[in-house]
Amino acid sequence: MIYETFSQALEIGKMRSGRAFNPEQLATPCVEGAKGSITGLDNHCWVVSVDIRRFRVFFASDNAAGAHPRIAEALTSNAGGFAAPYGASEIDKRAEAAFCEIFGREVAVLFVATGTAANSLALAAESKLGSIALCHTEAHVVEDECGAPEFYSGGRLHTVSGKDGKIDPAALRAKLDGFDPNFVHHGRPSAVTITQATEIGTVYDPDHIRQIGEIASDFDVPLHMDGARFANALVSLDISPAGMTSDLGVDYLSFGGT
Repeated sequence: MIYETFSQALEIGKMRSGRAFNPEQLATPCVEGAKGSITGLDNHCWVVSVDIRRFRVFFASDNAAGAHPRIAEALTSNAGGFAAPYGASEIDKRAEAAFCEIFGREVAVLFVATGTAANSLALAAESKLGSIALCHTEAHVVEDECGAPEFYSGGRLHTVSGKDGKIDPAALRAKLDGFDPNFVHHGRPSAVTITQATEIGTVYDPDHIRQIGEIASDFDVPLHMDGARFANALVSLDISPAGMTSDLGVDYLSFGGT
């Protein structure tokens, strides 16, 4: 379907939850005066696209798009010769140094092939017998990753409710309170994971992330952020990478390299 403005298309579009949402809630700004369209995809999510003059902006996934020419050029120029494997090459060290500079602190960088692999291995890193990781009811880790986080961690995912695709702090605390550390048969919390920006395009503000981080710390579990649309959220909040992660209690970040 074609609408006269992109914001009109967004206002009546529906995500997998089946509810309408407003363009003001989205990390990606609306573009007035452009023709927008919304098409169904696999009956569970929506692809939103907009034509701007002669250009098409596609908001489905970076998995559906080619790499930026600079990325392709860098891959080609560094493909020859020899280098140490397993994160020990000079290129790996330069990349890690760049991340340390970006986040203003020492960080460990582990390269993996996909976002699903990053999420799964991050949650597996904190796995223990009877592990339970808590996520939003519409989170990608529980809806779209084919059970990979559970397969690699050996644990389970429990969902937490919240408006606009974001975990409600009170609901999270109540859920964590329900696990008696002296009664392991129900499982043991091992991590909390949030998506920034969320699966429906909304953004956790810094105070919201801080609240979730403090609750996770109260229960001695790490906080993981699936940074599927990390850059969009940074621009929307006008904040630094550290100001949206490590400064607020985020311990693990899945960071998309393309």
